[in-house]
Amino acid sequence: DDPRVRREERMSEFDHSAHVLLKRTLKECARAKRWFPSQPATLQAELALVGAARMQKLNREFRKKDSATDILSFPSPKPLRRLGHLGELVICTPVLKRQAREQGHPAETELAVLIVHGVLHLLGLDHETGPAAHRLQARWEARILKAIRVRAQAGLMARLPQAHASGIRRPL
Repeated sequence: DDPRVRREERMSEFDHSAHVLLKRTLKECARAKRWFPSQPATLQAELALVGAARMQKLNREFRKKDSATDILSFPSPKPLRRLGHLGELVICTPVLKRQAREQGHPAETELAVLIVHGVLHLLGLDHETGPAAHRLQARWEARILKAIRVRAQAGLMARLPQAHASGIRRPL
């Protein structure tokens, strides 16, 4: 039942925080049954913390964008999703740290913002489908961050222009 956090590089400073934040986010999303009715009562996901080179390679391979991005989400196949395994999140710690500095909050806060954003993607929300989806994901990010008691100035969607709905992210 516990989410697994995998390190692909030496980044143990976030291991415990990532585990706790992912577990709290999944629990809160499972409680939101009314909004995600097709999801089981218990949700699981995996999380990998990677460096910039690995993230750039993944982003190039799966999104055809040759830069490191903050987070990628890889949904599980439908049979696994029906059992509650949502998929895997991959977070780039150098981008996470840079974004935390830019936002003026601790790296752990940015980690929470990215985990919430990624879990919502695994649940099927996709801000890249247009402005209405962007606004919906922004509202859910704010709601979940508040529920898990993370004091972020804004979720990822609230601080990005709606032009981001096209999938543009700043490279590392």
